[in-house]
Amino acid sequence: MGIMCTLIPLPLYMRNAMANRSRLFVWIFFLFLSFFVGFMLAAIQVPRDLFYLFIMIYNAGLLYVYHRFHRQQQSKILLFLKELPAYAQLNLIVSTLLMLVIFEQELFYSFNVLLTAVLYMAMVFVYNTKAYQFVFIALFAYVSVH
Repeated sequence: MGIMCTLIPLPLYMRNAMANRSRLFVWIFFLFLSFFVGFMLAAIQVPRDLFYLFIMIYNAGLLYVYHRFHRQQQSKILLFLKELPAYAQLNLIVSTLLMLVIFEQELFYSFNVLLTAVLYMAMVFVYNTKAYQFVFIALFAYVSVH
């Protein structure tokens, strides 16, 4: 049910975002896309640890899409690419907080927090900003302590 409720409106949100050049619909599209990925993973009943690992892989995929296409000036995806850095950061923060609260196995927990730290370091290079280094250092130190 969740898959259908997130997949069916995705094209509508995309069309509204492009037709109206609306950042609101871009964010709604990204949120529904993330919910769709989450519901898909839940539907195939992966364990919790793998669920969050795949969410981190999804976040890495968002980074890759931005890195690959941000220099192209195609009008159709440019609106989405402008909002992707802020959304990817929000998505990483939410995913990391969920991992901190829900995980039970220390090995997967540490690995996924370390993977999140690596993604933040990748954001330093992809988005050409140094602000994410502090998050990387904090997460890396947190994993080292645990």
